[in-house]
Parts: sequence; structure tokens; C-alpha cells
Amino acid sequence: MDQSTQLAGLLILISVCFVIILSVFVLHIAIKRKNKLLYAFCLFMLFLNTPWIPSAFGYLYWLITGKIFAYQIYILLGTMGIPIAFLTWFYIYTSLLHPHWKKYVLISIGIYSIIFYVYVFYFLFFAPGAPIDYLIGIKKTELDIEYRVFVLIYIASLLIIGAPTFLHFAIASIRTKDDPKIQWRGRFILISLILFMIGAPIDALFTPDPIFLVGIRIILLLTALFFYMGFVMPDWVKKLLKLEMEEHPTPTS
Repeated sequence: MDQSTQLAGLLILISVCFVIILSVFVLHIAIKRKNKLLYAFCLFMLFLNTPWIPSAFGYLYWLITGKIFAYQIYILLGTMGIPIAFLTWFYIYTSLLHPHWKKYVLISIGIYSIIFYVYVFYFLFFAPGAPIDYLIGIKKTELDIEYRVFVLIYIASLLIIGAPTFLHFAIASIRTKDDPKIQWRGRFILISLILFMIGAPIDALFTPDPIFLVGIRIILLLTALFFYMGFVMPDWVKKLLKLEMEEHPTPTS
């Protein structure tokens, strides 16, 4: 494994660990508040990280064993959590803004995700003669894969559907009158959306030099941090913004 790939693996591992730590914080708050939407947000944060998990764990596995993951393991680690991330997001979004549509939206996304799972498992394990490199993805390095055709279509379609809901959620929060905490949550979520839409495509489509790679990882770290700040609004953020500290219903309450 060359130095550039090792650097990429190390940075991805740091990013994934950071998101896992934030998810644990959210889980702690969810348990404390007994809040279903915070449980959902914990899963959302964790599984939105899915495309980077095989690179992170693959690098850690290589450090320990000197070997790399099999192709099938890499694909499963990198794709199986994506439907869960979007299901949990649409659960949060519809619960708060469109409860009358929640059942239909979740069923639709669920059926679409089952089709995705069946497709991936079939071509990985039950169609040995199929051109899976073309249908699913091809490895670019020991730690990186370029997804193809169906996986790209699935992810792109969910992003096209999901991005406007994030934007709507953020704007609805920003427009909330007489509650600066809700407004700040909306601003943080909007910032995280912008950062994600910048960082994720660049990270997926290009192979940047080491310095640029560090910048992309910082953008993705900030994305996770602003998501966390927007949905949870921890006390240290309230103090920093000089907001009132009393308990108040949140977008995830």
C-alpha cells in the first residue's frame, strides 16, 4: 500500500471515529431524554457514514494483519447502511413536518431499499458470471472503490430526493419566529448540508493530492459536527452563542 493510500486511510479512519463518537453522544442524550427521534438521529449520523466505513476499517485491518478486505466485504460495508440512513432521516423529517405522509414515505423508501439489497446480494453471491465490476463497483486502490451503474443510481436518487428535504427542514427552522435556538439549529443544519454537498462529491469523484485530501476530510468532519450541533444543540453551543440554558423542545424532541 503506497503512502498516499495510507494517508487517505488514516484520515478516513479519523473521520469515521469522530462520527462514531458524536453518535455515542447523541445516543446518551436519547437515552436520557427517552426521545425516539434522537434515537433515529443517532442511527442517521452513524449510517450516513457508511460509504467511508470500508476504507476506515479496511485501513485498520491492514495495519493489524497486513491484508485487505475481500471485494464482497468491502461492498457490503460500504452500501448496507445507506438505506438505513435515509430511512431514519425520512422518519425524522416526516415525523416533524409531514406526519400524515410518514407511513407512505417510509413504505416507499423501504420497498426501494429492499430492491437495492436484493440486487446487491444477488450479484455479489449468486451470479458468479456477472460483470459485477461494471454493475456494482470497481476497486481503484486497496481502500477505495468506484461505484457503478445500479449503486450510483440508487445513491444519486436518494440524494436528489433527500437534499430538498434537508433544505426544507433547515429553512423551516430558520424561519421559526421568536426562538433563536431553533433558528440557530436551522443555520447549523443548512451549513452542514452545504458542506456535505461540496465535500462528498469531490471525495467520491476525484483522487486529490495529500494536502487537498486533508482539506476534504476537514470539510466532512465539520459536516458531522454541524449536523450534531443543529439537531442536539449541546449546552456548550448554547453558552457559546449566549442562548438561554433552560430546557426547550428541539427539532428532535
